[in-house]
Amino acid sequence: MKILNERITRITSIALLAFFSAATIPTRAASISTYWFLLDGPDSLTAVFDSIAGSTFSTRIQRYRPSDNTMSKMASDVQPNTNLVAFNNSVWFTTRYAPYQVGRADLSTISGNPVYYGPSDIAAPYDDMALGADNSLWATSAQGARVVRVTQTGAVTSLFGNAAIHPLGIVRGNDGNMWFADGANRRITRIDSGTGAFTDYPVPQLSPTTIPERVASIPGSNSIWFSTLDGIGYVDPATGRVDVVPTEAQQPVRMTAGSDGTLWLTNGTQYVTQFTPPSNYAKLKVFADATAQSAGLYVDDSGVVYVSDQRSAFLARIATAKDTPADTTVIEFYNLLLDHYFMTADQDEAAAIDAGAAGPGWSRTGQSWRGWTGGPIPNAAEVCRFYGTPDVDPATGARRGPNSHFYTLQPGECAAVKQDAGWRYEFAGKFWMIKPSSAAAGGCPAWTDAVYRAYNNGFASNNSNHRYMTDAALYNQMVAKGWSGEGVVMCAPKQ
Repeated sequence: MKILNERITRITSIALLAFFSAATIPTRAASISTYWFLLDGPDSLTAVFDSIAGSTFSTRIQRYRPSDNTMSKMASDVQPNTNLVAFNNSVWFTTRYAPYQVGRADLSTISGNPVYYGPSDIAAPYDDMALGADNSLWATSAQGARVVRVTQTGAVTSLFGNAAIHPLGIVRGNDGNMWFADGANRRITRIDSGTGAFTDYPVPQLSPTTIPERVASIPGSNSIWFSTLDGIGYVDPATGRVDVVPTEAQQPVRMTAGSDGTLWLTNGTQYVTQFTPPSNYAKLKVFADATAQSAGLYVDDSGVVYVSDQRSAFLARIATAKDTPADTTVIEFYNLLLDHYFMTADQDEAAAIDAGAAGPGWSRTGQSWRGWTGGPIPNAAEVCRFYGTPDVDPATGARRGPNSHFYTLQPGECAAVKQDAGWRYEFAGKFWMIKPSSAAAGGCPAWTDAVYRAYNNGFASNNSNHRYMTDAALYNQMVAKGWSGEGVVMCAPKQ
């Protein structure tokens, strides 16, 4: 921990102003297209063939085809349904009304040829379902106090655990086992797919509303993430550790992970939440109607996010960063008196600096690049902005944090700096960029420009400063002047 603290102290000793942190950030800058469903009640979404299928209150399953933006009706003889999961030509669903059943429709046929499965003694609706490692269907029923497993051949098994379970959301982990949120017992439970054995992981309680409701598995990680009414947490199966990150109050409806490792959560409002582990979260206004109820959720392999409005039967498509026009310009300033650089994506803040509100010595350098302030944007990452805490540390009699700003695109680094008493996270100062990838040429996708970072090595004199730039020649000049080159740290859209 000592090494981590030293590293944070070094990289975050930067420079400048803090009084613009209350600036307003747009709530909707993503490229969002909205389509009207032909039927009501789309509270669950899944992918079928070349389409996004939605559940309904009618005897149909509906679908949206992204290739031509058309809506159509499928499977005319199924019961009113919810909780859709697709496998090959089939869609599994659960019925909304008694008798409560798991159904399967063959969508290669006009009627769907629906088949229904028990158990016959269940007297409560299902809450969620997911495919297991062998493509069996696992469905949860909190009121029914059981998890139901239906194989591809139709064999049905009920699992009751200790006979006091109340399972809500369920997901298949990357370990091949099934995991569910046991809300009433405030725990996450693993079901061994081979033996059916249950293992419980109690959830730390932030408040009386820390009730786990939905779960998700992120590609490439064995950790299981879950959402509660007041936070988002994870279970590390290797260590048994369970942590919860506090968020604002929320009502989890559906939760899923994108291929880029971010989590998306619908909450029954006009917004959806994006959570980037380990602790960054932001809300996006998806529907203009304040009475909208975000419900169904699906993220395709490219990162496009689909969200349904259960109240008004709308489907929203949230485009990825590549297809989302940039909505701001990141502007660089230089202070001749401090010999420090500073950047902002807030145009009002830039204008205020021009007018002298940040004090003397500041001027624009002419360096700038594009970005987004109205995120979250699928496949883009939040640039966390911090300002050194101005309070005096009684132990030293000196300012607790540096008169500096620090920016990071790395979620882990952002989370660590948030825990440092010497830094204040400036919520209103954040913006979104693309994370560089070693697999991409030059670290950035072809449709972006690389953003370099150089460090002035001023830590010893408490005069640290970083400079960010897209000009490679300028970066090399800074390094030639004695600054430490820290390489490509962000990617900026060229739009």
